[in-house]
Amino acid sequence: MLAGYTMEVNSRYRFLSSHLLALEKDKVSQINKSLDHKVKKRTKALSLANSRLQKEMAERLKTQAQQLRLEKELNKRQKLEAIGTLAGGIAHDFNNILSAVIGYTKLAMEDTDPQERTKNQAQVIKAALRAKELTSQILTFSRQAEPMARPIKIRPVMEEALNLLKASIPASVTITTQLKSEAKVIADPTQIHRIIINLCTNSVQAMADHTGTLNIILDDLFLDAPKKSLAPGPYIRLSISDTGQGMSPQVMEKIFDPFFTTKAVDQGSGMGLSVVHGIVKQYRGSIRAYSEQGRGATFVVLLPQTDKKITKSIIPDPTPLGKNETILVLDDEIALTQMMEKALTATGYQVKPFCSPHKALAYVKANHIDLIITDFSMPEMNGVEFAKKVVAIGNVQNSVSRFRFPDLPQRQRK
Repeated sequence: MLAGYTMEVNSRYRFLSSHLLALEKDKVSQINKSLDHKVKKRTKALSLANSRLQKEMAERLKTQAQQLRLEKELNKRQKLEAIGTLAGGIAHDFNNILSAVIGYTKLAMEDTDPQERTKNQAQVIKAALRAKELTSQILTFSRQAEPMARPIKIRPVMEEALNLLKASIPASVTITTQLKSEAKVIADPTQIHRIIINLCTNSVQAMADHTGTLNIILDDLFLDAPKKSLAPGPYIRLSISDTGQGMSPQVMEKIFDPFFTTKAVDQGSGMGLSVVHGIVKQYRGSIRAYSEQGRGATFVVLLPQTDKKITKSIIPDPTPLGKNETILVLDDEIALTQMMEKALTATGYQVKPFCSPHKALAYVKANHIDLIITDFSMPEMNGVEFAKKVVAIGNVQNSVSRFRFPDLPQRQRK
């Protein structure tokens, strides 16, 4: 009887254990299903979030690319606007130069005294060099190449920019300068040009009837302690003051904002000061404005000085004397080809002048050429196309390395 009871207890115990195990398995199965559902739901949510993030990143990159393109377009537009502002004065300056060239040339042609003729010819050359310098300044200012920062002296760049500015502002505006600093900064000369031209043009436009005084000071400043975004150290300080109408506090708060302007619609886009602000910040400097309504305005630019050496320009060797080598000169301006023919012939070269690229190519096919000097911009064919055709002919000694396109921006020299 005891044995039967023991068996009954064991049987019930096994049944209970089996039942409890089945319940636990069922519970675990339910938990696994719940976890699996949660994981799938979370995975789907993460997948959607990742998809949205990728889309958002793509849109942000697209927006940044559009913003960069827009900034470049605005930068170009502001530069063209500044050139337009200078155009009238530049045309006037060129007219004066041409008048001197024509006048002294006539005097040289009519004068019978050799000494007087030489003096008149010297004046023609002087006027032509002035025109060349003015053209160089315009090309420097309008060049669209990417800025190339390097150690430069600010003072010569300022003098060059002010010479360009003086040709474009009314005679009723008096410019006073105190250029004391001989220090160097790391910057692109073209960008410094833009700072000066934009600030000075803005000051002149602020003067009623374009009458008043523009005072420009360039000196040195040393900061003993950090000042806002500026680190301690030596700085160049450029101060430009005017006797214009001045600005209210409300205007002062917005003067460096893009497109903000108090001028008439046809007198500016409001990008000048914004561009200046961007250039100064790019060179780790600062720009501040001080003004009161009716009492003019002063803009102060600080740029960090550098002690790095200025890279000296390579001075070209004088034209070597020729040994009867053949030089082909190509330019659509006949006066230039004639001038170069005379100059190179006098130094011992045989010169073949052409004004037509097609005629020049025909000559190259039939004759050996030692050197080719060609213009870049010509009606029938530009200089690069001409160079490629000549190289294909293969009848020019060292043709690839001997082509020269004078006064071209670096980006066009290929």
